[in-house]
Amino acid sequence: MRSRRERPIQSAGDPARGAVAPCSDRSALEMAEEQPRLGGPSVAGRPGRRAPAARSVLARTAGYRPEARGPRDAVARRRVSQSSRAALLLLLVPLLVGCRQDMHDQPKYEPLEVSNFFGDGRTSRDPVSGTVARGQLRDNDHLYRGIGPDGQLATTMPVPMSSELLGRGRERFDIFCSPCHGRIGNGQGMIVRRGFKQPESFHQNRLREVPVGYFFEIMTNGFGQMSGYASQVPVGDRWAIAAYVRALQLSRNISVAELTPADLKMLEAREGAQPAEPPSEEGHE
Repeated sequence: MRSRRERPIQSAGDPARGAVAPCSDRSALEMAEEQPRLGGPSVAGRPGRRAPAARSVLARTAGYRPEARGPRDAVARRRVSQSSRAALLLLLVPLLVGCRQDMHDQPKYEPLEVSNFFGDGRTSRDPVSGTVARGQLRDNDHLYRGIGPDGQLATTMPVPMSSELLGRGRERFDIFCSPCHGRIGNGQGMIVRRGFKQPESFHQNRLREVPVGYFFEIMTNGFGQMSGYASQVPVGDRWAIAAYVRALQLSRNISVAELTPADLKMLEAREGAQPAEPPSEEGHE
């Protein structure tokens, strides 16, 4: 005799299917309830949740099935879809309005562009006669071209000579000139040792007799295989390099009579600080 009455369980939302397998009160439903609740990291780190096996047992035992989707559900889904599309369009409208080409194609004339405003059809206009851009007057031929008042290469410096000028010239010379001409101006630079054509030494008589404006003009316009450095070395630095080249020439070709007393004392002090030369073999005989 059964202590508890068995009752059939019908499928939810589908009464036409009839009853399913009977299930007593003390069935898998209660057994699932008695399953230990799992906690800790074993179930996605959320304590107090049933194990997946228990949940599947409950679903099968209770005869759970998704509710049937009727015409009303289809209408509701269409309305939600239309609402989503309308919201998306509202979000895209500001973006479409902002996608303009004003920043890429600004309303301005570009160089060599055709112009319908001017009679000759040219956008670029010639400067007004007699005008000079700010900072580009350059009316001093001695400073900017190395030409003296007589129209020949300048024989003097257009800027005052100073130790600061020579220091600047040495720095620029070591950067731009020494790879070919060498640190002392003898034409034995590093790239010459690698096979490049050797330039002339600054210490030969021809270059010691040329005016200082010659070096400025060569640095500006170039000579032979040497290209001009006007775009890399400013005017002031070109004159500083020319002054330093003159100092290099003077250091190798000066007589004792031209030295000042202070220079003679400095030279004697340096010679006294040098180590004595070893005796020759003849001295030991």
